[in-house]
Amino acid sequence: MRSFFTLVSVFIVFGFASGQSKLDHHFRSPVDFDVYLSGTFGELRGGHFHAGIDIKTYEQVGKAIKMIEDGYISRIKITRYGYGKAIYVNHPNGYTSVYGHLDGFNRTITKYVEEIQRKQQSYEIDVPVPKDRLYYKKGNIIAYSGNSGYSFGPHIHFEIRETAGQKPVNPLFFGFKVKDNIPPFIRGFKAYNQDTVKELPLQRIKKGKYRLADSDTIEMKGRGYFSVDAIDMLNGAPNRNGVYSYKLFRNGSVVFHWKADRFSFYETRYIHALTDYAEYVESGRKFVWSKLMPNNRLSMYEKTDAKGVFRFPVDSLDSWKWVVDDLKGNKSKLRFYTMGVSTDTMTKIPEGNYRLSPFESETITDSLLTLDFRDNSFYDSVFFDIQSVNLDSVRMGYQIGDNTLPVHRRFTLSADTIPFEQELHQKALWVVFDDEDSVFQAVDSRFSNGKLSASIREFGLYAMKVDTVPPSIKWPVLPDTLRNSRQISIIIKDELSGIDEYDLYLDNEWVIAEYDTKNDVLNYTLPKALKPGNHKLRCVLLDHKGNKTVSSLNFVLDNE
Repeated sequence: MRSFFTLVSVFIVFGFASGQSKLDHHFRSPVDFDVYLSGTFGELRGGHFHAGIDIKTYEQVGKAIKMIEDGYISRIKITRYGYGKAIYVNHPNGYTSVYGHLDGFNRTITKYVEEIQRKQQSYEIDVPVPKDRLYYKKGNIIAYSGNSGYSFGPHIHFEIRETAGQKPVNPLFFGFKVKDNIPPFIRGFKAYNQDTVKELPLQRIKKGKYRLADSDTIEMKGRGYFSVDAIDMLNGAPNRNGVYSYKLFRNGSVVFHWKADRFSFYETRYIHALTDYAEYVESGRKFVWSKLMPNNRLSMYEKTDAKGVFRFPVDSLDSWKWVVDDLKGNKSKLRFYTMGVSTDTMTKIPEGNYRLSPFESETITDSLLTLDFRDNSFYDSVFFDIQSVNLDSVRMGYQIGDNTLPVHRRFTLSADTIPFEQELHQKALWVVFDDEDSVFQAVDSRFSNGKLSASIREFGLYAMKVDTVPPSIKWPVLPDTLRNSRQISIIIKDELSGIDEYDLYLDNEWVIAEYDTKNDVLNYTLPKALKPGNHKLRCVLLDHKGNKTVSSLNFVLDNE
């Protein structure tokens, strides 16, 4: 009998391989230890679908990462954000493997990278690599695991993409062994009917089986839809991972189906159309709903009967079942019934001075503000207001819509009346109120042709501020003579617009320093070849509003 993974591999060949006629992608694991996951493919993240799997490294950095198949390094990207240090490998079978949050590369790749960094005088790079420059065989070490970029714990972010088009594909289709006999957990259920939303308590009957705690039957009027909040867990790891598949059955037939096989990066923002965005903003919980909004173009749906919004004729009794699966076939089920009842209320008319189409572009001018929306900015029609808010005796804020309304594409916020002296206009920027931290956060802004503009992606409370304060530099306290330690860690911060450029010089020569934004630290290791004697480090920082700081540290290096 063929194994589960053999069947899945055959599925991949015919389902995803764009014409591949034979099975030619037997990948080995990127690591030599057992694979435990802290993140799954398609997992519902803050504003995107997770494009790979996160492999646990036992809270350690420096684990060897090996080639999963013969291939060549096609791209190297190093950034303070995102994947941090990342490497991309093209394989001859039409797939690309990606490794993110790395601590470093093997010696040959490191030398290649450092040459580019010195040439560009930039720690952050994103470069294509010539096809035959860095070629490796299956099993060769190419990198080491780390915690770089937007990572909050040591692990390996691992992806497999179709090389043509760079669409990420679920890596677990390729036979990587992951222990999992635990069905997903269904944590919440909601019914949406006319203008009401009800979260109904659940009862877990036994492993993988759930029911409504109070009554198994819900009264529904006219039309409505449902949502469910679920997570998956795997053996040997406490992490709450994403579910592979959501299905909704009505009277035994599938009426809604979403699954995490693959997607395109351009559509990852549609996560806000798949889920109850207002609930996510208010509580952080991610309810996947059956509703398909008019401008939801996500390709991960297998089925959406009636666009996920169902009719409930009076006196009709229907049986329903949510089924959530992981990729190993473990399932959890929630059964319930609906009874159609007569409609006795009118649908509430949305309120707001402005109504925006989900498809068309539009420019709105209100008092001192101008908002420019591109086409396809929303998933559904949006009704909203713009209100002036007195923040204090000198500052005015602007409440633009409701932050529980999802926005798909960036729109431009601009104003030609700047409430500061003219010589400060170039230092002005937009800020948005962060509800979670109760502070205003800087928005990337620019002053041009008499207007202060920002490209934003969320409704909320906006205001203007001025940034005239340069970044700060705090050098480490070193002994009079430096001997044993060659690691120099410099604390660098900017309190408003953020650090834009950073450079470090050793004895007036630019050197490669790594910016750890999570800890506000610029790290540099003195070269082994540095001769004993007097030396000087000079740090130059520039924030996003052009404020500059230059500071130096003199030190003495002794023989070790």
